[in-house]
Amino acid sequence: LELLLDGRVHELHAMSLHLKWLNDEIDASEKLLHMQLASSQNMLIRAEVSFTMIGMWITAGSVVMGWYGMNIKNGMEWQKEGPFWHNKTAPGLEMELDAHFHAKNGPSYYFFDIALGTSFGLLGGILLTWLFLLRIGILIR
Repeated sequence: LELLLDGRVHELHAMSLHLKWLNDEIDASEKLLHMQLASSQNMLIRAEVSFTMIGMWITAGSVVMGWYGMNIKNGMEWQKEGPFWHNKTAPGLEMELDAHFHAKNGPSYYFFDIALGTSFGLLGGILLTWLFLLRIGILIR
């Protein structure tokens, strides 16, 4: 009887060790799952910050381009002829229409200056902001 009880005690002890090992494995798996979830969440947050930053710069560029591209006169519409300007009127009506309706159509060189300057400014702003966020650790490669 004593040998039988001693064998059962050893079996229970072995089973207890195995259960502790399983419990540790479950805890480790749970921690790994939480780390993977946190990593995925951080990737989503970084993507959100990137898209928000790009959207902010595009909005800033839209404000600049909208200011100079609206139908409101800002004093820069007819100052220099552009590459696409041409007359759509008959030669006799040219002076009369030019005085009232600006017979020449097409964007001026100021438009191209503003459009290119704004576009390069936007790209530079996006790049500098991205590098700054990368430097301070918000965006991690």
